Amino acid sequence: MLTTLTAALLLAAPPAIPADKDAPPAKAELFGGEGWYKNQKGDEREFVGMLSKAPEPPGGAVGFGRFNLYRLTMKDDGKSVVREVYAGGHPELLAPYVGKQVKLIGKAVDTAVEGRVYAEIWPARLEVVEGPAAPGLPPEIPRTLDLLRENKVYVADPTPEKDYVGVLQKKKAEDAVGYRLLIDRPDSIDRQDLHFFDNNYDRLAPYNGIRVKITGKKLMGIINGQPADYILPGRLEVAPPAGEKPPVKELKVLARADWALAAGPAPTGLVIRNPEQLALAHGEPADKATLDSVQERDATLMDRMFKVEKIDWKTQMIVVATAGAKPTTGYAVGITGLDLGDEVLTVHWSLTAPKPGDFVKTVATNPGQAVLTERFDGKVVFEGPPKETGGK
Repeated sequence: MLTTLTAALLLAAPPAIPADKDAPPAKAELFGGEGWYKNQKGDEREFVGMLSKAPEPPGGAVGFGRFNLYRLTMKDDGKSVVREVYAGGHPELLAPYVGKQVKLIGKAVDTAVEGRVYAEIWPARLEVVEGPAAPGLPPEIPRTLDLLRENKVYVADPTPEKDYVGVLQKKKAEDAVGYRLLIDRPDSIDRQDLHFFDNNYDRLAPYNGIRVKITGKKLMGIINGQPADYILPGRLEVAPPAGEKPPVKELKVLARADWALAAGPAPTGLVIRNPEQLALAHGEPADKATLDSVQERDATLMDRMFKVEKIDWKTQMIVVATAGAKPTTGYAVGITGLDLGDEVLTVHWSLTAPKPGDFVKTVATNPGQAVLTERFDGKVVFEGPPKETGGK
């Protein structure tokens, strides 16, 4: 019967494939119109969860057994439940929805092949689920969680931190301890173990089955006597569904000051995150910028300009925008926004020119503005200047 069913699925005309796989439709008809689906006993029901992709067997061969490329991870009474998703001979229909929260309308089918039972969903239709980034996460569970970030061994390790995004999954074997992160790749899922020095994995339990961003360090080492690569998790953050951009956050401006130091003829954007970078921005040569006396002098100058007691480089940074050389006085630069979204900080700034009748001096200027703001260690882009306001 299985051979007959498989042949029927492979020969049946597939439903229409979405034309735009990068932006799939919110609803898709799958196999509801197929005879093999209609003839299957059981009532239609809804299955809501995160669609993921399983690694394909080596060489892509599965023999006489059964292999389903997709899984749906669902929440049932607070526990994570996984069922395989049967896609017949047309797995490409589900590919655009990997990593998304979806609702599958279909039938629960337990298929026995060679002594093994496959708990499957036979899907008739699919709908992308709208809603919060982590459906089912109770409001009392924090959206961010510091893990090893303050651990002395973690801090001392020179490996740079990186962001890893995927579905958090508890290991299922009876003797298994811990969690892994299912990271989406173009053609597969990369399973990366998470490792704590104290084996206290219970703190991750509320996030099981949820798509998260782990900021951590990837290392190679020995675990339980076996060589392995793993991620030391510094911090966890609940991530939005795949394909959805995170909301834009505006960094807080703590202080402002005019900036006209060591600026060149063209508009310039600077990000200063430590005393040495500040000394270089002040025009100090590289061999002088490393001197403590020079760094202390320039830092004291900025403290006075910002009217603050002391800049905290661990939590703060300076952002500078300059307009380049101008022929007269009367020009002013203003940093109008610091928008953090999709792991990129965008600095918006404007340039105001002198108005007709304003008193100006015919002397070259290089207007700019510096702001003291919250520290961000990622990519920064500057948008501007827009067209000058005012002018002659």
